[in-house]
Amino acid sequence: MKFRIYLTAWFFMLVSACEMDIPNPNAATEDEALNSRQGLLALSAGMRQYYSTDALSRVIITPGVTSRELGAFTTFVNYLNLEEGGDAIENDNSLTSGIWSRLYRVISNAEQIINNTTEEVVPDAATRTGILAHALFFKAASLGYLAQSFEQAPITTLATGDAPFVNRTEVIAEAIRLLTEARALLSSTPPSDSFYDQVGTTLDLPNMVEAYLSRYHLIAGNYQEAINAANAVSLSSVSYFVYDAENPNPIWELAVNSNDFRPLDNFGLDMLQLDASDERINFFLVSADTTSAALQLPVEDLAGYFSARTTSIPVYLPGEVLLNKAEAQARAGEINGAIESLNAVRTKTDDPTGVNAALTSYTGPATVEAVLEDIYNNRAVELFLTGMRLEDSRRFSRPGPGSNSMSRTRNFYPYPDTERSNNPNTPDDPAV
Repeated sequence: MKFRIYLTAWFFMLVSACEMDIPNPNAATEDEALNSRQGLLALSAGMRQYYSTDALSRVIITPGVTSRELGAFTTFVNYLNLEEGGDAIENDNSLTSGIWSRLYRVISNAEQIINNTTEEVVPDAATRTGILAHALFFKAASLGYLAQSFEQAPITTLATGDAPFVNRTEVIAEAIRLLTEARALLSSTPPSDSFYDQVGTTLDLPNMVEAYLSRYHLIAGNYQEAINAANAVSLSSVSYFVYDAENPNPIWELAVNSNDFRPLDNFGLDMLQLDASDERINFFLVSADTTSAALQLPVEDLAGYFSARTTSIPVYLPGEVLLNKAEAQARAGEINGAIESLNAVRTKTDDPTGVNAALTSYTGPATVEAVLEDIYNNRAVELFLTGMRLEDSRRFSRPGPGSNSMSRTRNFYPYPDTERSNNPNTPDDPAV
């Protein structure tokens, strides 16, 4: 019963984090939650649940529309404006501002957990490690998705509302620092079974941390570090966000149940980028003869791990880890190694998440340019609706806004009105 009370208290804390000047009648409950082992475990579970539902819906759906994975299938103005992109996306767009507000709620609560998880409150080192590494991971992941959507962002929250902004390179560097700290904790003392039992039995923190380190080192251009982190991931171990009737799969909720968004035909790719024999097509997509609302683009129905209310979503994909390694190797000039890692994805038939291309090995030119082209095409399919396509589109220098066959309708999003109204450090909006 106490665990459930603390979890409820976490949601009150979540609301109060955005309005620091409102008296909080639950203050004693918050203090109790932040100053007890059981309370911190419950708050950790609540943070993970909020991230996996509310935050994840925005970091997958919003850039998914911008990078042409999804089309709007509704008459809501914000949704239509997001699909149109460019200047049509205004500062009060609920989908872009939702990335900001929801991720900073996670960051704020991760900071509270980190600051209060002391040896005095949690004497058991294995449980303490789990709580801290878990909070470090979710703060890092939140910062990473912010850096993928905005040119600048604060790396911490302040009750005064005037946190300084830093450029996205520094945001990614902070995500790497947090994950590296989590790695050190986990290497020293593995989390206890008690931690996993109460926070998430479908999570494998050491592999989650290494997988995200491979992602952010790659984005930062730290190629050897990205390769090292990818090599440290056990590709047979998968972590999942799980859902139930009360907390449904957020992508199913928006793209299947409410039918507000639909996947674009052929993943939004040119047919030349897609092999018709790729088994990932039928894993993710179901043919449908209809079009999107704003741009009248052909759309399909969604399958895969978004197909039902309670379908679990992987925290990371083994295929991403392999493709991170392949890209890092290619950009570092290790072409033979890059092709080997790429082929591990192309020929995969036993992926634990079910994402299997079952293609033949790469037979193109053994050049950096050609290999990176095939890596991008495979990332576009393998990492479908993971929130990575917008970042990939920029990093691989795909056609941008206003270009023929543009792969994205905007480079970075404008800052929310709510942030500009409350934080004097908010910079000017980026160009389209």
